[in-house]
Amino acid sequence: MEQMISLLTDLIASSLSNHNTAVGSMKSFSPESLSKLLALAKKHDISAMIGSELIVRDLVQRESERIKIQDALCEAVCYYEKMNYEVQWLSVLLEEAQIPFIPLKGAVVRSLYPEPWMRTSGDIDILIQESFLDQAVSLLLENGCRMDGKRRYHDIPLITPGGLPLELHYHIRENMESMDAVLDKVWQFSEVVPGKRFEHRQMDTFLVFHLLAHMAYHLVNGGCGIRSVIDIRLMQKKNIDGDLLHALCCEAKLDLFQSNINHLIAVWFDGGQHSPTTRMLEQLIVTGGAFGTADNRILIRQAQLGSKGKYTFNRIFKPYKELKTQFPILNHKPWLAPLYQAVRWGRVITGRRINIAAKELQGGHRHSDDQITDTQKLLACIGLII
Repeated sequence: MEQMISLLTDLIASSLSNHNTAVGSMKSFSPESLSKLLALAKKHDISAMIGSELIVRDLVQRESERIKIQDALCEAVCYYEKMNYEVQWLSVLLEEAQIPFIPLKGAVVRSLYPEPWMRTSGDIDILIQESFLDQAVSLLLENGCRMDGKRRYHDIPLITPGGLPLELHYHIRENMESMDAVLDKVWQFSEVVPGKRFEHRQMDTFLVFHLLAHMAYHLVNGGCGIRSVIDIRLMQKKNIDGDLLHALCCEAKLDLFQSNINHLIAVWFDGGQHSPTTRMLEQLIVTGGAFGTADNRILIRQAQLGSKGKYTFNRIFKPYKELKTQFPILNHKPWLAPLYQAVRWGRVITGRRINIAAKELQGGHRHSDDQITDTQKLLACIGLII
């Protein structure tokens, strides 16, 4: 696996440097190894970047594989054009309605990639000030969007007229107290886009912080993926205020995490040497893929809580902090927590979730005490232990 990770990161570095990075001896790369490489790239949703680099370097020997990769690249370009159209449509609609908004994540960072279609996204994320939320939802529904579920912790899910998922955020908190206090400052660290009146963008330094916070959230929930690391790498080339970024990370208790992510980036893209911590961090990121795995999430939760037994207890008796996220009424009526604990059990028992819950509890017992201890050490080293 280490050799495959090294090859993958070499190809990424080469793509980001306009093909000026050496990528080892690839001419003898076997079809089996190529298949594993492409599978790993797909797991991290960076197939477009890796496939493009393989074609540019003429490293695909089989014509059938070359055609398959080229077809996938065409699909990536078409999907990007569709998403870009929808983002522009949304921007014009909100601007004309005089609703302040901030495009988030992929919609912003993809412009930093060698080609914007290399930075894929599953959905469109836009932040609206909560006081404008009802107005924005009504506007979007009147113009062809449709609801895609109920209001969630930090967003309302919709589908655009073109059929793409849209998350209309009213805040960017991650339900992690120390980070959320800083993430709530997003509007203070945003500025109006030149030539616009209501479209805003995060200042570069705060955007890096937001990406780091989002990465940390996903990491402790199963995995953040290599793509998140690439985003940070590209943002490092911007005019970042290092002192301000460090201060934001310290306030959010992400300074150790930032330091280790920077170290991992140096290993992957600048010839740096691994530390024991970055070696474990690499494995956690790579095994989790772009969207995390249930197995990683369970292992991390066991490590945070301290044991398999405490994890099982936590799954049965959900802490109040997590329970009120699922049932917002508890924010105003905390004395109803026992009742809603029972409601939660009822939903699990009577719905399809009972099979999922049973598999999670069963899967949790597969982890050894050594695995849990090692993961505890890693989380402590990167500052993500609770």
